[in-house]
Amino acid sequence: MAFTIETEDRKLGLAWHDPALAGKPATHVLIVGVGRFAAPGLQPLNSTPASARALAGWFLDGATGRAAEGFANPARPLGSLAMLLSEQDDGASSIFEGAAVPRAHFANVKAALRAWIERAGTNGDSAAVLAVFSHGQAERRRTAVLFEDYGSDPLDPYAGMTEAEQLIDALSTLVPRDKLVILDCCRMQVDLQLPHQGTFGTALIGGVARTFSGRPQVMMSTQYDGAGYGGKDGRPTLFATALLDALRGCAADNDERTVNTRRLSEITERILGLWQKENEPLQVPDTQESKSFVVTSVPDDDRMTMFLSLDEPHDIRTARISVFEDDATVFQTLGAAGPDPFARVRVRSDRTHRLVATDEHGDPIGEETRKSRPPVAFRKLPPDRPNYSLRSIRAMGVAAASDAKLEVNVPGTGPALVMFSRVRAAGADDDGLPTEILMAPGEGGQAESALPPGVWLMDLRRPGILQTFRHVEVSPGETVKVDIPQPQSPHEWLERAVAAAVVPPGPHRMGFFDHEAPALRINAAAGMRLEPRAHDGRLSLFLAEDDLEERFSQKGSGAPVWIEATGDTWRERAFVPLIGRIGHYAGTWSGTPDPWEVEVLADDRPPRRGAHLASYAVSRQWGPMLAFLGRRNFPEAGAALRAIGTRALREAMEKALNPLAAICAALVATATHQTKALGISEERLRNLCDRFPTLPDGAVILARYRLREGRDAGELLDEALGRGVPVTSLAVDWLAEALAITGHARAAEARDTAMSCDPAKAFTVLQLPPEAP
Repeated sequence: MAFTIETEDRKLGLAWHDPALAGKPATHVLIVGVGRFAAPGLQPLNSTPASARALAGWFLDGATGRAAEGFANPARPLGSLAMLLSEQDDGASSIFEGAAVPRAHFANVKAALRAWIERAGTNGDSAAVLAVFSHGQAERRRTAVLFEDYGSDPLDPYAGMTEAEQLIDALSTLVPRDKLVILDCCRMQVDLQLPHQGTFGTALIGGVARTFSGRPQVMMSTQYDGAGYGGKDGRPTLFATALLDALRGCAADNDERTVNTRRLSEITERILGLWQKENEPLQVPDTQESKSFVVTSVPDDDRMTMFLSLDEPHDIRTARISVFEDDATVFQTLGAAGPDPFARVRVRSDRTHRLVATDEHGDPIGEETRKSRPPVAFRKLPPDRPNYSLRSIRAMGVAAASDAKLEVNVPGTGPALVMFSRVRAAGADDDGLPTEILMAPGEGGQAESALPPGVWLMDLRRPGILQTFRHVEVSPGETVKVDIPQPQSPHEWLERAVAAAVVPPGPHRMGFFDHEAPALRINAAAGMRLEPRAHDGRLSLFLAEDDLEERFSQKGSGAPVWIEATGDTWRERAFVPLIGRIGHYAGTWSGTPDPWEVEVLADDRPPRRGAHLASYAVSRQWGPMLAFLGRRNFPEAGAALRAIGTRALREAMEKALNPLAAICAALVATATHQTKALGISEERLRNLCDRFPTLPDGAVILARYRLREGRDAGELLDEALGRGVPVTSLAVDWLAEALAITGHARAAEARDTAMSCDPAKAFTVLQLPPEAP
């Protein structure tokens, strides 16, 4: 046992500390739950301390062996756990595991954070976990996390708060390299006038120059729209509940029985999706770029979790739900057990399950029979009408082939990533057959591949849409056909904007406003034309045409195209991804035409307080990767890049006829740690940097590559600054981060630029202060 109630330990919130693991690979945890605030009128929270206790309990359950579903990581056992809580109304300290822990005042959090950094930093192979449950405030893309003493200083309205983005940047420079930051806080629009530039709040860790060690994996419970579902009656928040479900096994890999940070984010998001209500924003974990690592493992189990929900018109609280397993009843209830809008059922794996639901009058709602495979299944009655059709056609009159044939068809322009993952029994030996097949239909919207016989999980992923998956069992000689229709679009003329993930799919009430199209000003030296295409009173679409034959020639001529637009209350500047008239003749490596066409969309009422402008390129080959990059969905962007293939990527990097596609590919490969696997050497990154001196992004990517290896990149950062603002939003962030961790004199300037950049756009859009009248 490693519990500690020593006074000096408890002053720092330390409740568990195993001295035997000092200097060895271990997992070090710091959890902060803030439910009481000094600011008058700021609502007390009971769900945040409850969430902190629940997560800490999960870690300690595993470390002590008191529960089977607790934390388990033999390679990195629990080395320490510290807790700070503000939950008592009278200002008293909370009791946690037998002794008091500090309240979550800023000074206490700062001291505990630094002690956590010191413990975790004794071994570079350790893992560090920081979780904060509190109120949050937002200004554009910046998030302020509030501690108990927020509002206590009448002379400093920013006291008691810290900026999440600055903290994450600072943690990127600290040992160990594997770090997970969990921030569960609403990000509501603030009444407090936050500065347009500079940080707000007080930094927990200063900006001293350090070596880049690796960006933390970040899970934020809400996006920038202020969506937030809290727990009631002292229950943990919905985000914390979904997170714990994922940690306890729902996010486990079926082969390895481990939960990595990528699966943790995916399954947490999927569980939260069960709570989505009509006309309300979905609470989506905002996961930021980092390398995935294993958090915990789960024991082998012949059972799995099934989440059973009903279609929106039906009330699950009055419905009768039955689950039959191999014709035997295993679950039956009148309504869901508890307040959840779904039923949670434990069933045996790899069995056929029949699901039946009837309403309060006994009339049928829906029925479905399907085999369920671990670790988790999501079922809805009546069955979803999936946005794809999957059918298996047995070859007749021909000799059976050893492989099946996989055909995927995506009509129109909508990007999609189709992933087939082999399903194997837990603990099965590797038989050398492929375990993953990735397809991003490009040429004519079709793709084909061999599919070894067996059971596969088909996973369909589209930007901005919760993924859809289905098991399929194929035999030798069969042809498996997948037809994926194009997502619905608010207008026919917005189909390509939907495909680029700058407009959400579906038949929306877009809203009609009596406004003129915004004024767009173009750099006089740009050499391009904007052709108005459509306008509905809110959305204005323009086609961008380049007057240059080859904008970014390898001789260094040609400047990036930037446009500026103004509305009644806003002003923005956006990069337009034109590459010259050569874009009309672009094609895939095999010679299939694939023109690079560019559109600009202006939205008078953007959702989630994002930018009003969006400029995007339409391309079958590069479209899925660009769309996922625009959503900062790095796992899927990386998978889409792998689906393009090393040959196409090599052509793009070596010939560089489309430097913007090559830059975005290099961004994704670097962000997902795939440069080596995809054959992107430092020399190729250097060539991309040197060939196009008017684009800062190549220098930023090469600097990132070097900093990650602990090498100097000062000259490259100066080179990037001299070229201007990067044309991709991710490179804008990387430049600001690199300047901050190296202590560069222009770090604050670059950070202000990054804070004004919309991270939900692949190509840079800067939100600027309105011009003075």
